[in-house]
Amino acid sequence: AYLLKSLGRWEEAEALFRRMLQWREATYGAQHPDTLASAGVLAILLETQGKLCSAELFYRRALAGFEARQDAAGSGGSNLCAEPPEVMELSARLAGLLHLQERLPEAEPLARRALRGREATLGLEHLETLESAYQLAHILYAQGLYGEAQ
Repeated sequence: AYLLKSLGRWEEAEALFRRMLQWREATYGAQHPDTLASAGVLAILLETQGKLCSAELFYRRALAGFEARQDAAGSGGSNLCAEPPEVMELSARLAGLLHLQERLPEAEPLARRALRGREATLGLEHLETLESAYQLAHILYAQGLYGEAQ
């Protein structure tokens, strides 16, 4: 599936990613981290193909699953240092997708969450933190919040 994706054979890759997701769900269960990761990978591929509605569904599914796992582990999101990297990544990716669709009020809290988590876990100078800061600034600017975007 990854090879087909890298070759730009997206429809074939999508079929294999969907099969992998179905297999993992049947084998490990819907909330297993490998199943959730597969949903996230499928979302990325769907977004690449411009299938934004489908991509959003899989991003939200993966994000909700990782959040549920986080809550079950007892952190409940109160300790940003305990924010799983998957939650930060999926929050940033979903924010980007919503931004593409000009759904800025929905994108903003996700971008803020990704930035807060990355600042706390990776530091202010890490590339992913800087990318999150840029993403949030771009979303704020697009909403006319110029002062806050700076």
